Amino acid sequence: MMGKRVGFGKEAFKPHNLPMVFTGTAILYVGWFGFNAGSASAANEIAALAFVNTVVATAAAILAWTFGEWVTRGKPSLLGACSGAIAGLVGITPACGYIGVGGSLIVGLAAGLAGLWGVTVLKRWLRVDDPCDVFGVHGVCGIVGCILTGIFAATSSGRCGLRKGVTMGASAAGAAGKYRYHHRLVRRRRLDRL
Repeated sequence: MMGKRVGFGKEAFKPHNLPMVFTGTAILYVGWFGFNAGSASAANEIAALAFVNTVVATAAAILAWTFGEWVTRGKPSLLGACSGAIAGLVGITPACGYIGVGGSLIVGLAAGLAGLWGVTVLKRWLRVDDPCDVFGVHGVCGIVGCILTGIFAATSSGRCGLRKGVTMGASAAGAAGKYRYHHRLVRRRRLDRL
């Protein structure tokens, strides 16, 4: 590994061209409909639901991130709004064809707040040099989206959610297995250093 950047922890690294950040986010936003609505492999009601859920969750995540930034830092930023958009897109991707519009609103709000927490609190706590906030946005919001898919999956879309008790148990078992694997991996690496 290359190590941390020079000046990490001592100075703030901000993007130098916010219009390009916004343009890139807009391109990602348009292209993300290929992920979500296109994953239905047909122009049917599931594709339409995925399209609408993508729009709703992205808008909710932008609002959650910017309001969270407003509360914690005193003012929202364009970079925060763009990061919130990506957080909403990542959070809704596993759930877009399986939940209703109300569920996508909650997923978007949760993803926006979780992404903000991931790039401010978690990154500082782990002392990781992640210049693009990849884990804070994609990792944390992806985990939130996967868990909330099990909670809000609608039976009307042919899936069973928390009310049936099937997907939440599978989600919890998968999360516990991944936690156990990573915990053992970290412990093994620490023992190797001794």
